[in-house]
Amino acid sequence: MLILGSLYCQAANREGQPQKELPDYIHTTLNEIQGDKIISHARVLCKPFYRGRAAGTPAERKAANYIADEFRRMGLRPGGSAGGFFQRFKIAPGYQITSSFEIKLGQIRKNDFQRGRDYRVAYLPREQAEITSECVLAGYGLTIPALNFDEYQDIQASGKIVIVFAGVPWTSKSENLDLPEQDLTYYNTLSYKAENAAAHGAACLVIVDNPVGWRKDLDFSEQLQIPEKKLSLNRPIPIINITHEVLTEITTMDFQELQSLAQDIIKEKVPQSLPLRGRILHLQAMLSGSAQLGRNIIAVLPGGNSKLRQEAVVLGAHYDHLGMGDTSIYFGANDNAAGVGALLVVAQAFAHLPNPPKRTLIFVAFDAEEIGKMGSRYYVAHPPLAIDQTVLMINYDMIGRNDPNSIYAVGTRSSLVLHQIHQKLNQQIGLNLVHPESFRLGRSDHTPFYYANVPIMYLFGGRDPDYNTPRDTWDKLIPGKVEKVARLSFLTAWAVAQMEQRPKFILSNKMN
Repeated sequence: MLILGSLYCQAANREGQPQKELPDYIHTTLNEIQGDKIISHARVLCKPFYRGRAAGTPAERKAANYIADEFRRMGLRPGGSAGGFFQRFKIAPGYQITSSFEIKLGQIRKNDFQRGRDYRVAYLPREQAEITSECVLAGYGLTIPALNFDEYQDIQASGKIVIVFAGVPWTSKSENLDLPEQDLTYYNTLSYKAENAAAHGAACLVIVDNPVGWRKDLDFSEQLQIPEKKLSLNRPIPIINITHEVLTEITTMDFQELQSLAQDIIKEKVPQSLPLRGRILHLQAMLSGSAQLGRNIIAVLPGGNSKLRQEAVVLGAHYDHLGMGDTSIYFGANDNAAGVGALLVVAQAFAHLPNPPKRTLIFVAFDAEEIGKMGSRYYVAHPPLAIDQTVLMINYDMIGRNDPNSIYAVGTRSSLVLHQIHQKLNQQIGLNLVHPESFRLGRSDHTPFYYANVPIMYLFGGRDPDYNTPRDTWDKLIPGKVEKVARLSFLTAWAVAQMEQRPKFILSNKMN
């Protein structure tokens, strides 16, 4: 195995590898990985022409064509369906919504609410919905048997419109709270809240941002981040998102009273649910449109060893983002045009090698990450090489902001030798590597691979102040940072692709 033997001889010995330094051609190729090249790709993908690359949209398909053309120009082989670069899969229906929303308080009616300003239709289970009903306020919408805590126990939700706060009121570290963190993660999801409301007979779920949460001061367009056209759920009831101002109209409670109610739940750990008698909500909504297709873009560099080429190292980054707001483009430079730029530059570096690595390299630009990691989940179910022959997955997501010399290397403990190798290789790069205990499963496209017993390395630069806003623009990316991250991923992928023995997967309990 051609590798930094003197730097990680113990890891190499455990795997039975000979100890050799990096060859000159690897150093030469490494120097081809330049930050300005990565930023150049990111700048293209952030053009207004691509309109924020929302999954399944015509503008996103144009971005996919750009990526496929780059892979084709490199001379890489297509790894998608029917001999092409694209791997197509069905995503949530692409539809348009027309709707109206009205509050009745006795003889008083208020019907001047605007969708996008005052409320959003997050999900409809059928093409049409018309609901007129009284409301109940069910706190955070939780039923947690382990805590003997049920916010539905003292209210009648059947046939009603149930209003809940987003999030959960506690963390697992809260005083006197004996509940695993993963359980709170589950209760925090919109899917759970909708299922629980439906189980209690609710006709509709209305969700409002947590009045004591950190997001409460954000503009409504940035709260919750539930794009109307893209919520990938399969729930039995409609889901509506409203502002705090609309909630005060419904409840006749001011914002301070809503905060006080939430604080009482947090402190007392006792439900504070309320029937809102006499408050009638009327919702009317209609869908129109047809199903959309997602497209992963897959390029392959076949391995140079007749035996090991049947095994694969996968490098991936999602290219979709949030698309358009009412008047703004969500450019998605850090999330995740920078990751795609790194993927393309690293793929080019591998394509330039005088000899390919022993194992096959597969480069994937994933679609539909923002709506449930649908592209990576589809890839794992339909890989060009068997998923049990995939020995490593490296995922780039949000690598271009924050500390210019630091990167989270998440999940590397999924293989002991991977955890050792990438740190020794980093001595050539000089990044400050952060290894969180959590594998951040559910957060990005490495997740389906981990659940398929594939070792993972998720390269993540942390959230920045412009996350999921139109301010996430290409000019804020840090060329030196993306360059170092890309070079580390190149060395790690190459080293693992050269090993005689595949890295051994370790199932961890650090799953969140």
